Amino acid sequence: MKQSEVEMKKTPLRKVSERQQKMIDVWQEVTRQRVEYLVNLHGKIMCEWCEDSKYNAFPFHGHHVNRDRSDNTFQNCRLLHDPCHLFLHDNNISMDEFKNKKEWEEE
Repeated sequence: MKQSEVEMKKTPLRKVSERQQKMIDVWQEVTRQRVEYLVNLHGKIMCEWCEDSKYNAFPFHGHHVNRDRSDNTFQNCRLLHDPCHLFLHDNNISMDEFKNKKEWEEE
């Protein structure tokens, strides 16, 4: 391998700004907290919408309950399967509906 090829492999595809890196770090910490919470509560990682682990072949997506992507608090972020995340956005599920999911399902 030529020296230039080695250098190219070390170069990231795109440069991440300091602000972007801070947001990535915050999101990773919130994700770690949500995983720890789910494992402590249920003994496993599971989707916080369908409450099932049957789709665990899908990657988990971060969902901001209030739709504010800058609000990365533990209370606002949820881990969802890809199909569940798409369902929430496709059906425009509100924050109140998300919080009151049990009541919403019973209607």
